[in-house]
Amino acid sequence: MRKFIILSTLLFFSLLAFAQKNKVIVDNRLTGLDAELEKILKDWKIAGFAVAVVEKNKIVYSKSFGY
Repeated sequence: MRKFIILSTLLFFSLLAFAQKNKVIVDNRLTGLDAELEKILKDWKIAGFAVAVVEKNKIVYSKSFGY
């Protein structure tokens, strides 16, 4: 039983690690977006805003800037 719990835990964490890598591949198209949005925040002197990029009914990027 103990071996089963250890094996299950390792499997779970390995799946999480692979899930994070897949997300990074999708975000490569949005390289530099954070810097541009930070620049907009400073140039317009606004308190904050939120951005979401949706593709085929899935959120591929979401982040809030400012306060």
